Amino acid sequence: MGEISPRPSSPDSFNDFFHHKSWPEPWTSPDFPADEPWQERDRRFQSYPWWNADMTARFFAEYYEWMWPWGYFIYRTCYETVSEADWKEAMRKLDACVHCFLRYRRTFSHPEPIRLICEGYRNVVIEDRELEGASVHQVRRLFDDWMTRHDQDGTPRSEFCLMIDDKALRSIHNTPEPSEDGSFLFGLDAGYVILIDRRFQEGGIRSPDYENYQGFLRLDITGLWTFMNHDWNHDFWRKMPHIPRPGLIPCTDGSWQHVEDEDGTVVAASAFSRRFEVIGKKPRAIS
Repeated sequence: MGEISPRPSSPDSFNDFFHHKSWPEPWTSPDFPADEPWQERDRRFQSYPWWNADMTARFFAEYYEWMWPWGYFIYRTCYETVSEADWKEAMRKLDACVHCFLRYRRTFSHPEPIRLICEGYRNVVIEDRELEGASVHQVRRLFDDWMTRHDQDGTPRSEFCLMIDDKALRSIHNTPEPSEDGSFLFGLDAGYVILIDRRFQEGGIRSPDYENYQGFLRLDITGLWTFMNHDWNHDFWRKMPHIPRPGLIPCTDGSWQHVEDEDGTVVAASAFSRRFEVIGKKPRAIS
């Protein structure tokens, strides 16, 4: 038997690329000719002078075979109080944060992998009015069921999904508009999405350091690419902040961590986190 592509299969895959039935058409790109064997594609990409040269090039090298196009599953759980225009604006701002961050990286990185990563970004957005007010547990179960049935494992897309409820949506709307100069990355008022850990099991945590963890974090929308690039899938617990009491929420900007209460007041933070400077304050514009 000859060599086979290492890309995991899925009933929704198209020409060996990830596909979801909710997309109006499969993802395609002239940089990934449909008739090019994956072995030739590997040789072609690896011959480029920018291959593995910097942070964005390494991200592309690691993931273009396994999870391309890249992105997140996003579950919408707010409908009754949210207009379609408000929802579309939130989705636009998420995309803008990703694209502006990557374009800001052109100052430090080769532009070609950045172009490929921008063009290869596509989320799966799950919209179903029956999800109105759904809990983290319900969304996790739906996400895990889809990934299990479609034999998807081992990539950030398959291990973590995003959920947006009313409060998260308001925080996104109140986030300053991102810009390609990168200035939006250094504010303390970024909105968030709820990042759900697919592998979490109730009662499955035995370490007292993490006994108050409930299987989700708040992820700043400015850190959507950074979270995936830092590959929390392989280093999750080392980066998990200590949660000092029940009811508090672990948070990350994609790199550094802090803990806040339901309304966004910072309770604790890594010394490297920008939120360390605002412990006891409420920098997010949630309501």
